[in-house]
Amino acid sequence: MEKRGLSGVVETVLILMITVAAVGLLASFVIPFVKESLSKSSECVGMEGIYQFDETFELNCLNSGVNATFSVKANNVDESKIAGFDVVIFGGGESKVIKVRKEGFASLKMYNGSESITLPKSGESLTYAYYTGSVNYSSAELRTALQNGRVCEAVNDKITLFNC
Repeated sequence: MEKRGLSGVVETVLILMITVAAVGLLASFVIPFVKESLSKSSECVGMEGIYQFDETFELNCLNSGVNATFSVKANNVDESKIAGFDVVIFGGGESKVIKVRKEGFASLKMYNGSESITLPKSGESLTYAYYTGSVNYSSAELRTALQNGRVCEAVNDKITLFNC
């Protein structure tokens, strides 16, 4: 009985077919991943400076170590993309994120005492009051929040909170 092996041409064709199949399988996972990553990375482009602390009325302050008030001015707000903003307050060795959205946030009120939270429209400034408890916060940052739930990492504005 005579033993026969595969010819060199058949071996080469099989290796090429396996390689093409592996590349195709890998590409079916890599390309969608890269597309999704690119779209997420560009969501916050152009969102810088949309919200800023308004220091016109000097209401960005800490009142008796119990309430922090902050005034926020909006510039070029596209309500179809933007859900609101986060105020991150720092002090006493800790930080606290205050999510300012239409649906509200615990311990957050409008400066006039209303619990119905409204967001500033383009060119408008609104002032908010937040119950801080006994923590003496000393500074605050603003970050834009998008409708899809993502909060942009870029800081729109930063202030030092002084005593009212």
